[in-house]
Amino acid sequence: MSEDEGGEAWAPSVCTLPTADRPMRVAEFHRLFAEALRDLDRPEPSRLLLSLEQAPGRADTVRELTRRESACCSFFVSILREQDGLLLEVAVPPAHVAVLDGVAELATRASGLMDAGTLRTGQVAEAAGLNPQTLRY
Repeated sequence: MSEDEGGEAWAPSVCTLPTADRPMRVAEFHRLFAEALRDLDRPEPSRLLLSLEQAPGRADTVRELTRRESACCSFFVSILREQDGLLLEVAVPPAHVAVLDGVAELATRASGLMDAGTLRTGQVAEAAGLNPQTLRY
């Protein structure tokens, strides 16, 4: 993951994750967002709500990934709710809003969500009553 893809945008100086490991962590989040992100909401600068598609094992993957992220960046507060899919809420103190900006940018780029008017394949398939694979075909 290069810096222009958000790799360094969310790695503040207080991050204890070794610099060499940061690209791998960013790649893990990139993969999660690319595979699962349905919607992103920013109700306030210090809070980010990420709606993720439910899949076998995904909740455990999200819990483990956010646990590891909070271990190296203790200012992250993550809450995962399982209802109609997965809802991941990430909050940071006001001093680290720029880090959350980086997460939001990475999520937007990885998932293909460009703006509120953009629909993802899963959203179109659901609205049409189709399987996403059918729609892709």
